[in-house]
Amino acid sequence: MKKTAKITAFVIGGILILGIIIYASLAIYYSSGFLYGTWINNYYCTGLTAENAELLILNDEQPYTLTLFEENGTSEVISGDQFDFSTDYLSGLEDIKRKQNVYYWGYYLLNPQYYEVKPEYLFDESKLLAQVEQLNCFKLEAYNQNQKLEISKTADGYKLVDQKVNTIDQAKVKQLILEAVAKGERELSLIDHDCYEAYQYTDEEKSILELWEKIDRLQNSKLVLKDGKIELTLEGTEAASWLVKEGKDFLLDENGALVLDQEKLEEFLKKEELLFNSSGASRVWQRPNDGKIITINTKGKKYEVDTKQELDEINKALSAGHTMTRKPFYAKVGEPRSEINMGNTYIEVDMAEQKLYYYKDRELILTSDTVTGNTSRGNGTPEAVCEIYFMQKNRTLRGADYASFVHYWIAVKGRIGIHDATWRDKFGGDIYKTNGSHGCINLPKENAAKLYEMVETGIPVILHY
Repeated sequence: MKKTAKITAFVIGGILILGIIIYASLAIYYSSGFLYGTWINNYYCTGLTAENAELLILNDEQPYTLTLFEENGTSEVISGDQFDFSTDYLSGLEDIKRKQNVYYWGYYLLNPQYYEVKPEYLFDESKLLAQVEQLNCFKLEAYNQNQKLEISKTADGYKLVDQKVNTIDQAKVKQLILEAVAKGERELSLIDHDCYEAYQYTDEEKSILELWEKIDRLQNSKLVLKDGKIELTLEGTEAASWLVKEGKDFLLDENGALVLDQEKLEEFLKKEELLFNSSGASRVWQRPNDGKIITINTKGKKYEVDTKQELDEINKALSAGHTMTRKPFYAKVGEPRSEINMGNTYIEVDMAEQKLYYYKDRELILTSDTVTGNTSRGNGTPEAVCEIYFMQKNRTLRGADYASFVHYWIAVKGRIGIHDATWRDKFGGDIYKTNGSHGCINLPKENAAKLYEMVETGIPVILHY
């Protein structure tokens, strides 16, 4: 029994001594490298020396560059190899190694340890600043000297060509770059860090900008003259095309206002007079199929545009860049203009176009060439808003010097009516000016027949030029 106990004690003692030797041997093994289960910056570093661990980490790093984001979507890149940039993890790794107790390797075996090492970034500051001086964003002041600031004419009007760009605060940018490189940052936005300074215009350039403000106001103006449904529009871009220039310079008056071509203004006033002047009371109607405004003048006091006041007011409005809708200024004002309500079914005779239109429920049903009253003999068909008051087939029309048989007679105003004219072989155009009727509206027989079957007494009729 005693012998067995001695053997057992000897075996246990041997095992313990062997275990101690093995444990101590592994402790000695790990004395030069990281303990089992050591992870650094997500890299498995068990058994590696600090130097080898650094090589492992650096092996996956990309060469250092710093990208600068600038205005107008541009960017520039500074490369680390131009200023001896390097990354040093060694001091941090050695610090971890010093703190690891080699005799705790067994604990690490069951409890892996995770570390994060922040590197130190090394570089040659003087070389870095030399590279910064070569950046395009540091040359903006020289760039601006060759860039345009001018007012240019295009197909759509005048525009300002301003190629001047903002400059940068160079001292601020240098400091930001030094700080970014020292932290190993790879991107730097000069916009987000408010590094730009507004370009400082010269006195001559300021005068160009002041002139542009006046032109821009003019181009953005809009004048609408409106009286009832009669309307005339002058867009600012059209008015800008009337600007007077002396050589390349825009002409200004004694008050510093832009000068407009007076002939162009007078042409516009003539349009205004043609549209708004009338020899009597005006009645206005808008054609549904194309939106054309029809004005019919009847007896009464006339409207007359005050051209002198209009000229002054238009000049003022355009110079101020106003957008406005107003009535014309009248020297004489007749009876109030009224709108014509033709309803949904009616006949229109456009003497200027020499066309007859028949609308039913606002839909154009019939269009026909026509010949109206002879204007050279004073028999021009008068403008009127009237209605069909009598209809008859196979009627003889009689006058002082004529008797004409017609198949279809539609009376609309006194002795004036719409009828076929079989003695004519042509309709439309300018026939009415020299070979027109005694005042009636002549139609080809087939169209007169169609119209006769479509209409009835009481249907409105509008006659106009």
